[in-house]
Amino acid sequence: MNVPERTRRNAWHPVAWLALLVTVVACAPAAGQDETPTRATVEVAAKGAAPTIDELRVGFGGRYKVGSWTSGEVTITGGSAPFEGHVAIVVPDNDGIPTRVTVPPARDLQVAAGESSIVPVYFKQGQLGGAITVELHDKHTRRAIRTFRPGAAGSLAGIMPSSTRLILNIGEQDSTAGESRRGSPLAPLKNFSSLPDQWYGLEGVDAILLHTADSRIVEQLKSDSTQRAALDIWVRMGGRLVLCVGRNAPELLAAGGPLAEFAPGTFQALVRLRQATVLEAYAETSEPLAPGASLEIEVAQLVEVRGRIESFSGSGPSDLPLVVRTPRGFGEIVFVAFDLDQASIANWKARPQLLSRLLGMAVDPTASGALPADTLGAVTTLGFVDLAGQLRSALDQFPGVPLVPFWLVAILIAAYIACIGPVDYYLVRHVLKRPESTWVTFSLSVVLFAVGAAGLAYNLKGSELRVNQLDVVDFDLESGFSRRTSWANVFSPAIATYDVAFEPRTAPSPAGAAESSISPGALLSWFGLTGTGFGGMDATAGAGGGIGGASSNLPLFSVGYDYNRTLDGLYGVPIAVWSSKPFVGRTWDSVPGGIQAELSDDGRLTGTVRNKLSVPFTHCVLIYDKWAYVIRDFPAGRELDLAIDIDPQTVDTYLRKVTAVGDRKVAAPYNQAGFDVPRIVELMTAHELAGGKSYTGLANQYQRFMELSDLVSRGRAVLIGRLSEPALTLVRRDGESQGKQLAPDEQTQHWTFHRYVIPVAKQ
Repeated sequence: MNVPERTRRNAWHPVAWLALLVTVVACAPAAGQDETPTRATVEVAAKGAAPTIDELRVGFGGRYKVGSWTSGEVTITGGSAPFEGHVAIVVPDNDGIPTRVTVPPARDLQVAAGESSIVPVYFKQGQLGGAITVELHDKHTRRAIRTFRPGAAGSLAGIMPSSTRLILNIGEQDSTAGESRRGSPLAPLKNFSSLPDQWYGLEGVDAILLHTADSRIVEQLKSDSTQRAALDIWVRMGGRLVLCVGRNAPELLAAGGPLAEFAPGTFQALVRLRQATVLEAYAETSEPLAPGASLEIEVAQLVEVRGRIESFSGSGPSDLPLVVRTPRGFGEIVFVAFDLDQASIANWKARPQLLSRLLGMAVDPTASGALPADTLGAVTTLGFVDLAGQLRSALDQFPGVPLVPFWLVAILIAAYIACIGPVDYYLVRHVLKRPESTWVTFSLSVVLFAVGAAGLAYNLKGSELRVNQLDVVDFDLESGFSRRTSWANVFSPAIATYDVAFEPRTAPSPAGAAESSISPGALLSWFGLTGTGFGGMDATAGAGGGIGGASSNLPLFSVGYDYNRTLDGLYGVPIAVWSSKPFVGRTWDSVPGGIQAELSDDGRLTGTVRNKLSVPFTHCVLIYDKWAYVIRDFPAGRELDLAIDIDPQTVDTYLRKVTAVGDRKVAAPYNQAGFDVPRIVELMTAHELAGGKSYTGLANQYQRFMELSDLVSRGRAVLIGRLSEPALTLVRRDGESQGKQLAPDEQTQHWTFHRYVIPVAKQ
């Protein structure tokens, strides 16, 4: 068969393109190498004036979590001339889009010629294998750049999945029982001064063990007021601090001492404990504490103790409290009146059990943080393993923006293939009888289907910007501390970039602020998805698809976006056409709530609750101990007497929707694939009270601060209700000016919950 010369020439075109592609790939830099300096960097370097980026240290001994804010330090050495400018940290978000955090926040950094400077940095990484790029900028250009890749040896070797537990072990100079090995949830930290000076640098930390036996820790506690303040806000925001104070109690707990405000009582004296059985009983072990030897443990004796005394020596709890658990804001402080590094305790075989009891969680020194086997089914069928993932999916359901069903997509694909294949062949062969007319018919089919697909998408997705927003506002009535958390999914009808921030609305609560030393603040970032499924932050780069080895998300945009210097706004966030982007904002302050309550427990919960707001609460419930007091509608100005107005039901009945079926009580199964936002919030609030993962089939780890079950189990009451008005408004900012609401109210679907943590007096 003779092939025309023109056809033979065209046949070589694919080969040429393939050769060109191979050449480009071969010449490309290796993925594991640092980024090649830009032309501007090379030009500046040639002048000999460029500063250098020497080192990046991230997290705590290199350990930090993907999907949570963390802290780090960049070491910079000045060039032949002084450097004045700022540091930019560039990391991918959960979609793989580069994000840029600029530090320092207030004014530019100054580095003298030839001298080194350490710059504290904060960032939130969205992919387990994502690179961290450090840039130095002056007022005119980028002066230096260096890329660091996690997972290799060095300071970034300890990056952890988003759902892994991370516990800091501060000040214990000789970690024992394998607690410091890689894979353990305990991350050793020798110095208190290594803690970040902003609380959100600890966002990914689940608990902190603070040992105070070392004299260097005592000196650091006296001088590092910014770290103490950050630690205090972290606890109030929902953290758990285990504070071990023994022999150095006179310096630390005396009036005006650096830890006096954290102590659950007044320090009186140092005494000696000689009864091993007290601690053995607390650790729930038969392993002897000091077999064949006398026991003498120095104990800090407190008087006027507040909180729950879990272990004591003597005839009563007030004689010598050993372990006291006290709520602080939405977190708690576990005060241990002795040092854990005393020889008898440090060498105790049951020490892990003791730590587990103190931390309120299992401590497995060999835990690797791998995805549990029983979560694989959830990843496969739902795409998420955590209640936070279900919340994100629920907020992606926009009114008027239906999901295209798979059967319709399949039909359209089949119709398209039929039209460009057999239908086109039949038309040009048997109807038109001119085979060369396929150039016209084929092109026409492609154009018609493209126009039809665009028209169908436009009719289904619409042309309006839409926002789904959930606000959860928490108040601690004892301390006056409050926090707001807002999740917002933004649906864009076109390819566009957005400058976004959360701004508070006028709160429907009494005027005036509670007295507090807490400085208010706000934080805004993207909202990630846990797990190794499609779009999950925990996917391992380059491992292929599927469970446990999904590849990193390929970004739709190579140009990233920026945080403002106060981290409460984002600039230039790109969103693809008919796509959504999830955000999460957190604020903290001392603001009075709209509920007044006086509750006591004399065998049952009694007292009054009053709604002082100008608007009604709806769908209200008060949870205390094992009981749920269902209030439902709570009008403005009304006062309820719990002993008269409400008949309680068990928490199990309320949360698990238990109903009587004949002679049996049956709990309604939890719908993991449901999009009921109020139900998801209810389970995120009381996950453990409802039975935890054994009931929901999902973890509640990524947004762990939402869980209030621990406060209920420590003797607090929690009131949950809904309001009609949002607490925060998502706005579109123009520079640093006051923003305009991103989407009007008619295009915004919102849910607002207020939660009150109420102290209960014991009779």
